[in-house]
Amino acid sequence: LPHPGRGVMSLAVAALAVCVGFGLLIAPLPHNAFDAGIAQTIDAWRGGPGDAVAIAIEHLFGPPLIIVPVVLLMAAYGWRRRSLPAAVFAGGMVVLPWVVAYLLKFVVDRPRPTAGVFHLFPAGADPSFPSGHTAAAAALAVFLVAWAWRTRLRWPILAAAVALVGAVCCSRVYAGAHYPTDTIGSVVAVLAVAALLLGIATRMRDRTFRPRPGARDLELPTAEDTTEPAPAAAASTDPSTELRV
Repeated sequence: LPHPGRGVMSLAVAALAVCVGFGLLIAPLPHNAFDAGIAQTIDAWRGGPGDAVAIAIEHLFGPPLIIVPVVLLMAAYGWRRRSLPAAVFAGGMVVLPWVVAYLLKFVVDRPRPTAGVFHLFPAGADPSFPSGHTAAAAALAVFLVAWAWRTRLRWPILAAAVALVGAVCCSRVYAGAHYPTDTIGSVVAVLAVAALLLGIATRMRDRTFRPRPGARDLELPTAEDTTEPAPAAAASTDPSTELRV
């Protein structure tokens, strides 16, 4: 697991609070200039393979299908690491992003896009902010980056994760299922949850390897201690040096 800096957990709590406040602020403003500008830009891509991509993302990152591979992947991570902190991080990333996203939906209670919006398929009946599909993609992306962080694949995985989340964000707006700010709120919420879990897992790991009070520190051998003694001189076989009786 990557080692977070000090204050990351406090920043994560602050980010969640900002996410809730931002959602409550924009909930009564469904047709704000920011959302309208981004939605118009994405609408210009309409036609061609965009419809097929948006429909595929609707099915792949919905609750029925995305949960199974994510659970298996994160269980494999916890089993491979064989440590409680890794299991806490992996298990938390399976559950908490969805829990936080759906709690925020009913706290903010923002209606889905309706007026003047093209719907590629019927939008869900649940509130709009934040996007559940984007939360699922962001949780998977964060987990993959954490897994590869100490390997040579760190930067390729990070680039692929950013591309994946960006594609899901655009597809949800393209399909008319969400406002752009719904997807942004999902990414912020998942990053905050991941930072909280990473801080908890790191503290657990540090406490696990902390020496007990009063325990003697292990002293590593020095170079002099590890130098092998010179072999004893072989007994002389010169007859002239033998004792004469």
